[in-house]
Amino acid sequence: MSIERNKNKTQMLAMTAMFAAIIAVLQLFIVIPPIGAAYITLSLVPIVLGAVLYGPLNGAILGLVLGLCVVYQVVFTPDPFSATMFQLLPVVTIVLCLLKTTIAGLVSGLVYKLLSKKNKTVAVFTASALCPIVNTGLYLAGVLVFFGDLVSGAASGAGKTVIMFIVSGVILTNFIPELIVNMVLAPVIIRVSEITSKLIKR
Repeated sequence: MSIERNKNKTQMLAMTAMFAAIIAVLQLFIVIPPIGAAYITLSLVPIVLGAVLYGPLNGAILGLVLGLCVVYQVVFTPDPFSATMFQLLPVVTIVLCLLKTTIAGLVSGLVYKLLSKKNKTVAVFTASALCPIVNTGLYLAGVLVFFGDLVSGAASGAGKTVIMFIVSGVILTNFIPELIVNMVLAPVIIRVSEITSKLIKR
């Protein structure tokens, strides 16, 4: 029993390290050309995979890895809005980047664990959807609470209301593409989960 447990733990650590490396490569080195105004990112997919295969804690750890990658980008290669956020409130900006992805991975894992007892397919699709929903929801909440004046100024400069600015600048260009990608790849996540489960049982 102890040997089997150690084997499973070693496999989990190896897969977690692999997923973490994939997240870093996808977030820091892979640039997918935008489709119109939409920016496609695959960085959330390995988080869902880890959360589904190995549980909420694993999802949170992988979410933290993505958060660290985002912090690196905010500090060293920021877009103008993120650069201004960091200049105004650097600690808040870093904490927000880390928390939103970590909690997204944790929630995905918790929900999958809860729903998989009844229906694994529904559980995977729900976990896949919740990851971008929680990630974007926490980001927007943090930005509006701590950087409300910045958002208002940026919206006014673009000739838009705050709501329209958020919809056009975040919801349509980032959140919707992330949600679609995760939902489209959910069947792949299911298949990987099934194959990995069989390998673990051998």
